Amino acid sequence: MSTNFFRLRSIDNLLDKYDELRRQSIHFSAPEELNDPMEGYRDIFWNGDFVVWKNFFQRYIFCLQTFCYKRAILGETKKILIDEIRFLEDESDLPTDLSRSISLEISKKFFDSKWLMELIIQIANRTTPIRREELSIYLNSSHFFALECIFSVYELHCFIPPRQQIFSDSEKNIKCLLDNNYINSLEQLIKDNDDGGKTLNAFHFARKNSQMQLELINRYNGNINASHFNKNFLLIEFPDKYINKIESLIFPAWYTACFMTDCKNSSAWGHYGDNHKGACLIFETKRIKDDNFLNLNANLSEISSNHGHDYKDYQFHPIKYIPGFSTIDFFRMLKIFPREKVDSQWYNYEGKRSICADDKDQSIEDWRTVYRKEFYRDITKKSKDWEYEKEYRIILSDQFGDFPNSDNRTFSYDFNSLKGIIFGIKTKPEDKLRIIKIIKEKCSVYHRNDFKFYQAFYSSDKNCICYIELGLLKFT
Repeated sequence: MSTNFFRLRSIDNLLDKYDELRRQSIHFSAPEELNDPMEGYRDIFWNGDFVVWKNFFQRYIFCLQTFCYKRAILGETKKILIDEIRFLEDESDLPTDLSRSISLEISKKFFDSKWLMELIIQIANRTTPIRREELSIYLNSSHFFALECIFSVYELHCFIPPRQQIFSDSEKNIKCLLDNNYINSLEQLIKDNDDGGKTLNAFHFARKNSQMQLELINRYNGNINASHFNKNFLLIEFPDKYINKIESLIFPAWYTACFMTDCKNSSAWGHYGDNHKGACLIFETKRIKDDNFLNLNANLSEISSNHGHDYKDYQFHPIKYIPGFSTIDFFRMLKIFPREKVDSQWYNYEGKRSICADDKDQSIEDWRTVYRKEFYRDITKKSKDWEYEKEYRIILSDQFGDFPNSDNRTFSYDFNSLKGIIFGIKTKPEDKLRIIKIIKEKCSVYHRNDFKFYQAFYSSDKNCICYIELGLLKFT
């Protein structure tokens, strides 16, 4: 039993820029390349004891050191990207005894601050989960103190030249939070309001919005030099970029190729079919039990009329169009690491074990089942605004770093699974002829005479895009 799935493509994709039709290629896009800005969004919250929160700040200061080290070497000669930050490493991964010693010295200086340790204690005692906007306040308040700890140690070891200006009273922002009894005030706000959680979220969102506006004003007035990319990232953007990127500690990067169950929607043709000037590929899938699969080869250079050993079945996942986002408990969903790495970096501190590690004692089979379910749950969900797409997607999980760049994410499909092509309402005749010529050559190689061409048209009877077979176009 088989099922047909449809994939709209522009002529640029099919023929000119990417030559997908001749290469029999399907590219898997990163979430940021897709047209929905909420793709794969997860409502992450942080709710844990002192052990995991102390380790959270430990990971922060280590990652910040990584960026500072790179900037000390590169300056502004090359942009340092967030992906270069060592989220999965610690002092044991550093290459030399000196680098390990310096890193430990920085951490000791950071955590010797009674103000910082008091802030961590109060954060750990919060009675409701902490979300991104609130976490941003704590990291931004600690950020300049963290930088001062790093630069002062670097200066001591002559890794950087003597500074003309230091971050004076770098603990000021932390002290301000504590002196104003900030966290206890939040707890009181929650107690005094029936919808305390919503009130709290609105409060932090408003504060974050004001911060964003002030930054825009400073950039507009020229107070921030746009050419100093690494300096701006280090001084201004790092805390929030860190929070956004830290999701990679829960789930791996993922990439997707999108398909539809029909191609009747004019908006879909407009968005993905190059304003109806493109074409729609019809794939016949393999049906196994209740799921559909497409045979793909990760090695694009090995296109063949025969199935090679690199071909495997990739599952289609249906998109659910429902409102809202699922919540993720960060400290209890650290499943991407080897368990020993999670324990050493997150769940243990001075002989104490975090209560957040309790579910790590379940069987590995149960652990993987929960992980897989929650990984796919949020990346197969979109708002009802996109329901017209009737989308299914094939998803690549990059848990083992198999897809370091875009080229590694372009797979080839078996030509026998491509059953037909629908020309768009405005597809140019010369583009149709180029497509027909490529298909004729491939049908000769694959010994096929069953390939079908169709023409899309608007049906006033059905009030949608329909298509009719071009029965005279046959290959023998």
